[in-house]
Amino acid sequence: MGWIRDTFQEYHIGRANSVVNQTQIKSYTNATDISYIDKKIDNLVLITQAIWELLEESGISESQLEKKIQEIDLRDGSADGKVGSNLEACPECGKKPKIRRANCFWCGAKLPAGSILSKTETS
Repeated sequence: MGWIRDTFQEYHIGRANSVVNQTQIKSYTNATDISYIDKKIDNLVLITQAIWELLEESGISESQLEKKIQEIDLRDGSADGKVGSNLEACPECGKKPKIRRANCFWCGAKLPAGSILSKTETS
């Protein structure tokens, strides 16, 4: 009867080890994704600062900038602090991406570039 208990325990230990391994893989993947997002945000902050300084030098006021931000935010019909997603479908597989990427998530094909903000890639 002891061998049944030992087999049962070994089975559960094996399952627990499997869950631990899967969790470690997910954790590593999440850390990699966060690192990519941090680099992308840093790059976008740099671009935004450069644009704002150029606008200020050109005589654009902060209130004019705020008005333009509100206008762009409302283009998709919702004042949600986000730019509407009007992304083109992949020219290779025809699937529409949910976010701007340099390459298609599904087939890897190069996607057409959009604005300067969508052209910023981090390595």
